[in-house]
Amino acid sequence: MPVINWALCIGVITLTLVFRSAAKLGDIYGVAVTGTFILNTVLFLAVARLLWRSSKVRLAVVGVLFLTVEVAFFSSNIAKVEHGAWLSLAIGLVMSIVMINWRRGQIIVTRNRLAQEGSLDESLTGLAAYEPPIVRVPGVAVFLTRDIDTTPLALCEQIQHAHCLHEKVLIVSVGMVSIPHVEPAGRFVVQMRGCGLFKVVHVTMRVGYQDRLDVPEALALARKEGLLERNLDIENASYFLSRIAIRPTQARGMAPWRKKLFIAMARNAASPIDHFSLPGDRTVMMGSQVPL
Repeated sequence: MPVINWALCIGVITLTLVFRSAAKLGDIYGVAVTGTFILNTVLFLAVARLLWRSSKVRLAVVGVLFLTVEVAFFSSNIAKVEHGAWLSLAIGLVMSIVMINWRRGQIIVTRNRLAQEGSLDESLTGLAAYEPPIVRVPGVAVFLTRDIDTTPLALCEQIQHAHCLHEKVLIVSVGMVSIPHVEPAGRFVVQMRGCGLFKVVHVTMRVGYQDRLDVPEALALARKEGLLERNLDIENASYFLSRIAIRPTQARGMAPWRKKLFIAMARNAASPIDHFSLPGDRTVMMGSQVPL
């Protein structure tokens, strides 16, 4: 079991033994609701003034009317903080710090990773003059990447160290969309990238938040729809993933303790093999370091 799961279990057991009742933890509910009322009113006044150009006098009347009642309710509930609601506030604060830290770390790592990957079109164009020459080997290789315009790190590592490239190369980018399901007709965008002997097929997959993420199954569906070659051997394709080792540096952007927290969280992230439903016996993890 990952370390983070053990920490959650220990935290739940500790809270249960210390408080023995959920009522104290629920005392923060009134503070949260009334605080939300105040924030909604302030945001409404800001939107009405900045976007709708409402009169200051009218907004002042509305603000006094609503905020007087809401602040009164908030003040009456704030006293509950010292009777147990402080713990919920502390937990919320810790969770907020963890999520903000994760988001900030992701932005920095993604930026540094994109800088290392470089342009996909430029990388493919430069393969013709590569020394020693690139050897084409039989088979189908599938490389997963985040960005549609950069070269997957696994592809860079294979070219740099093995000096070879499969006869058929697919680069797959998965894009999550904010709808439950994506219809098959609009799920794929297939492009031919590169020129000459070093052409690759780029597949962009659009996946809804309730769709099952299965890359081999999706590629088989794209082949069935005629977007990929009919004789493309998806069933025996090899999948290549970049296993990133995050290396802390002295660069600005995050405090040292925040970098350590992010690296610890990244180590407990789900396996990309399971996340993309890749066949374990045909998946190769290629390591690379990304500075933080």
